[in-house]
Amino acid sequence: MRPYLALIKDSFRAAMASRVLYILLFLIALLLLALAPLHMRESLDWKLIFLENVKKPEEVARKLVDSHEDKKSVARIWDLLPSDLTARLTDFNEKKEGDSDNESSSESSDESETSVTIEVGTDSRRRGGNGDENLVYQMTLLPAINDVIEDREFYRAEDWEGVSLSEEARELIDIGPDKLSDERSRRLNRILIARALSPAIETGDTALEFWYAIWKWDFLTTSTTHQQFAQQLTTTLPYYFDKFVLSIGLFIAILVTANMIPETFEPGSLNLLLSKPVSRWATYVAKFIGGCTFIMLCSAFLFLGVWLWLGLAMDVWDRAMLFSIPLYVLVFAIYFSVSALVGLVWRSPILAVVITLIFWVLCFAVGSLHGTFATKMANSAFVNLVPIKNEAHAFDLIQQVQSWDADDAKWEVSMPAQMGEQESMAFAVNSWMIPLRNVPAIPGLDQRLIPIHDVANDLIFASPFSAQFGGDRKLAVARPSNFKFKEVGSFPRDTQELAATKNGMVAVTGDGRFHLFDAEGFVITQLAEEQSKSKTVESDDENKSVKKDEMFKKIGPKRNRVSVRDPQLVDFNPATQQFAIYRQSRSGKLTLFDAGEDGQYKRGEVLTPELEFDRRKMSCLLAFKGNTILLAFGNGIIAEYDSSTLQLRKEHHPEKRSAIETIAGSPDGNYFGAQYRNGDLWILDKTKREEFESAKVNGQGDVNAFVFGDDGKLWVAENTDRLTMYNLSASTQGDRLAPSGTWYEKANRYGIAPLYRAFPKPGEFYKVVSHLSDAGDTTKMKDVDLRINPLENANPW
Repeated sequence: MRPYLALIKDSFRAAMASRVLYILLFLIALLLLALAPLHMRESLDWKLIFLENVKKPEEVARKLVDSHEDKKSVARIWDLLPSDLTARLTDFNEKKEGDSDNESSSESSDESETSVTIEVGTDSRRRGGNGDENLVYQMTLLPAINDVIEDREFYRAEDWEGVSLSEEARELIDIGPDKLSDERSRRLNRILIARALSPAIETGDTALEFWYAIWKWDFLTTSTTHQQFAQQLTTTLPYYFDKFVLSIGLFIAILVTANMIPETFEPGSLNLLLSKPVSRWATYVAKFIGGCTFIMLCSAFLFLGVWLWLGLAMDVWDRAMLFSIPLYVLVFAIYFSVSALVGLVWRSPILAVVITLIFWVLCFAVGSLHGTFATKMANSAFVNLVPIKNEAHAFDLIQQVQSWDADDAKWEVSMPAQMGEQESMAFAVNSWMIPLRNVPAIPGLDQRLIPIHDVANDLIFASPFSAQFGGDRKLAVARPSNFKFKEVGSFPRDTQELAATKNGMVAVTGDGRFHLFDAEGFVITQLAEEQSKSKTVESDDENKSVKKDEMFKKIGPKRNRVSVRDPQLVDFNPATQQFAIYRQSRSGKLTLFDAGEDGQYKRGEVLTPELEFDRRKMSCLLAFKGNTILLAFGNGIIAEYDSSTLQLRKEHHPEKRSAIETIAGSPDGNYFGAQYRNGDLWILDKTKREEFESAKVNGQGDVNAFVFGDDGKLWVAENTDRLTMYNLSASTQGDRLAPSGTWYEKANRYGIAPLYRAFPKPGEFYKVVSHLSDAGDTTKMKDVDLRINPLENANPW
């Protein structure tokens, strides 16, 4: 054993003699010294930051303009703002007054085409506004309010008489505003301004400030909580560390170890060792271990230093950095094994370096090719399924409805997308490079309307894809018998969701209104259009019916509406004929809407979830079926409520590291499903158990869509376009639709994927490190929203 230990020691002697070890340790020390002055301080949150605690600056401006004459607290803020800014805000407000009057009058007047246009136009300006208005709001108004917050003379007791203040504000006022430190003075002003302009401004508890030695970096200040910051740091730092620092270090390591094996077998170098009972293969292995040990020493110095810096400067004690030491040595061993083999066969250090780099490029090429094909298949996969009677039809990313052709065993497009040549080319290129489901780089991709079957009128409603921002969504209908779609008009402006009620199809718009499809008016319109084409129109009454907007009529609510900004925050319960809408921002409350005898929907009961985390800062998905309401939050927690009592039944947490993509229930409320971004599907069977269980379906890990039908039927789409039906009530598997696939699916299935599995994947180093991080487990960090900060490849093993 001693001769082999001598060989390992020789590796270090050679490195020290050539000054390589000293140089590497010196470079690592320089990097750590450069990082050391960078540190974080947690302070009281006071600064307004766009998109963090002020989602819509235009609401702040509107509150200032509308209330500064009536409320002393708002008037105090208004008086301290620059006069040119207040003049511009007033000017913008005056331009809107005419639109606001038109909107108010449209409430009491007939629902004509003009009134709808005015109302939607006003709402559009409220959400975005023109370029000049946005520039004032984001670039001028918020900095001006921040200047007001820094004013130590802002607080005057007479301005806040009769205003209910928080306990923290009262404590600071009792101390005395003139006795407060600058930081606590700004904190008091921030609380007061947030109260005066509530609910346009969110108030956080702390802010994170970043310093480099004695210099504060204001541009990095954030209202993110420390837990959220820790999660972001431990998931993003390994990526940049791997792709930049470690890649350079790996290249240097290959260079400095390339001559270890060739020089071992040079004439005369083994005479002393071979005089003892040692074997040549054991000598080779000892030299290999010596090279890995040499790199382990350098990596241990680097990762231990980074671990201490994260803990002492950022208060993030991340065990993943310690696990990175053996992982990095393993990555090096993969490349060093190639270098050592080439050095043994050809005895050339230069050739060993060249072939190792070629192998590195080859691994990178295979990984990139696999990623490209995987992205293309993900963008070609079904994103929703539409149950029509005893069949399920598919709905892809560009809103094409596809039906199964049993004769040719393939999917046929029933409703194609409407894209021009330029849009088609853009989608074709981007579909290979960008995961468009989560990053909608093409206009219209994030405005999907899932087709529905209106049983009352026996019609299928859908909206063809159109590459545009906003605008009317086109309405196409088909009969279940032939499934041939025909464009007949437009949905109400800003339609977010469709639902099949007992009275017909209802469209829910972004302003919280419900619109019922008028089947009788639709038939008259179609007849009038046919007569118009044949030039036989004689009745003026029939001509009036041609207006497309008359196919929908408003059915409430007239007041107390709840805006809808995400289709997955509204759901319809066919059992109770109720709608539920969850307001994610501001209140974080769920509101039920009931239909009266006249068919008009009115606001009903309100559910205010009481949970251990701040629900208002957490994204959410909603499922409302039977007597169950499920709220699936971004941290992976699914809160189950009884819809009749609005009482919390229990909390579920099936997956700890992956975000929920979709949540849905069966029409009778007996089954619920949660599909995650990692491709797993979990099922809650209310007839048998009270917990979510991993679904016993094909393709777990590659599930891309699911839907419940009647009588306990479940359709699951996996591996892009393969569809299987399961009978949950009988626990049996039904039909499986598996087309042969496109050329890229075949290439990936039979070529790229097997090659990727066979090749080593050192490029996945950062994903393994992220997986090992404590911050990735939301059971310990309940305020981490995985939809905003996703953990890619949650199980890299």
